[in-house]
Amino acid sequence: MKEKMTKSSGNVFVDLGYSPDEAAILQMRADIMADLRKFCASAIRVYPI
Repeated sequence: MKEKMTKSSGNVFVDLGYSPDEAAILQMRADIMADLRKFCASAIRVYPI
């Protein structure tokens, strides 16, 4: 049985039904959090406690 595939808009929050404005804010927050996580992980490697 084949399942229908829907092409992504490129922003998961738009795909989940958020308004484009709200989706842009949520995507920006998600990007900042991902960058912060990477920064913290690299800082721990450079300066172990």
